[in-house]
Amino acid sequence: MPSWKLFAILLTSTIVIWQIILHTTKVRKLESVKSYLVDVKSNNLSSDLVTVNSDDNRPPLTIIKSRGRQRNQMGIFATLYGLSRLNNRKPVLQKHTARQLRTFFKITVETSTELLETDKSFPYYNIGRHIRSNDVAIPKDAVILRGNQYAVSPTFYDFVRFEIQQQFRFVDPIDQHAETVLRNVQYTRYVDTFVGIHVKRTDMINYLLQRKGAIPGNEFFKKAMTYFLSKYRNVIFVVVSDDRNGAKLT
Repeated sequence: MPSWKLFAILLTSTIVIWQIILHTTKVRKLESVKSYLVDVKSNNLSSDLVTVNSDDNRPPLTIIKSRGRQRNQMGIFATLYGLSRLNNRKPVLQKHTARQLRTFFKITVETSTELLETDKSFPYYNIGRHIRSNDVAIPKDAVILRGNQYAVSPTFYDFVRFEIQQQFRFVDPIDQHAETVLRNVQYTRYVDTFVGIHVKRTDMINYLLQRKGAIPGNEFFKKAMTYFLSKYRNVIFVVVSDDRNGAKLT
């Protein structure tokens, strides 16, 4: 199996539900911002680059660490990467985020040893829940992104998603184990496409209840699965969850 296909399969199993929810609720805002970015920064939106082009005359840019778990760490990394790319700055990570991400991914972005978020003397720039027009011109002296502790909106990084995918390549032990599992499935039946489903429950149930929300039910997942069945042939769904019994689909 080609390595790019395996990566796409595994990454989907981690963030597919996250992306579906975010995109369905923010698609209008995302499209308008993308249009704006193309007009203003078209020279910086090349999708075939793997590294960030940075101006040596500008200081690096970092972001406050998220207190959340893996999804949040991935989100703030992507936000930092997107805004750094947009402003021609070099991104550097806080130690906590770097350590957590490098447990799973081959992240090449450096870790900050000087721009610590705990140092309140560093000039900072506040970001919001979504990207804004003035985010394309972050002041040169601002070196820390603050304001939004859980920056996961795709509006911050959708325009460099191909580059971010290169950063989210799994470390070899995980990559090799996943490939073995998927190959074993292929021995038992013909498969054209694997689709990952991430069902997060445990702490998320109480979190959503406190905010008058709820975990998506079976009907939500059935509709998503029907979509992929209509788009691809010989589909196998790989369900990943922190609650195996609760994630059983009927």
